Amino acid sequence: MAGGVLIDVTDIDTYKVQDFIDFHGVAVEDGWAVVYKAVDDDLKSGRGFAYPIGETVTAKDWKPSKECGNGLHFGFRPAVARTYFEAATRFLECHVEVATMVALGDKVKAQSCRVIREVDLDGNAVES
Repeated sequence: MAGGVLIDVTDIDTYKVQDFIDFHGVAVEDGWAVVYKAVDDDLKSGRGFAYPIGETVTAKDWKPSKECGNGLHFGFRPAVARTYFEAATRFLECHVEVATMVALGDKVKAQSCRVIREVDLDGNAVES
């Protein structure tokens, strides 16, 4: 294709935390990554785990393995989080400590998170 630019992404491994952050454009503030959780009307995940706004949530089954399960899971955008819980009606901005995060390609998992606020599908704050 004339005038096109080929971008080589073969060396990017989104199962490495820094590559995940860089490739997906995840904001990081003071060592905390800004990620998103899809929840229902009662702020519960598809597995029934509650994510109260303003609180820190911790998984009791945490294992830092590079596979799904055993922790709290987040998308790099609200729309990505929704792909894992299609019945979601609300979305939350959460902060996860980068040093404890496990990258899983198009999502991350962590032992705990700070639930910051409700956002829309584009990540904009929802006024309460």
